[in-house]
Amino acid sequence: MNNEINPIEEDFNAALSRYKAGQDLIPIVQDFQKIIQQIPNHFAAWTCISWLQLLLKNNEEALAAARQAVRLNQHSKYQIILLHGLVYHGFNYS
Repeated sequence: MNNEINPIEEDFNAALSRYKAGQDLIPIVQDFQKIIQQIPNHFAAWTCISWLQLLLKNNEEALAAARQAVRLNQHSKYQIILLHGLVYHGFNYS
């Protein structure tokens, strides 16, 4: 059995750990953006970008990332809740 974690998942986990540790959000967003440049369909990274952009008050970027996360994983309650939260607060989801 192979218990190795691929480098992208290591990067994802490291970025998530830095967020949980309360580090500056902008470099963490950039780390997640590097992940989606390598794996454009990494829906969890898109979800994290959306959340971080929302925290940074970059509402349009948050909405765009949430839309992409939902497109990639329409069955995830987390992306759908995030998207509905953005819509509820007046962002246009057209």
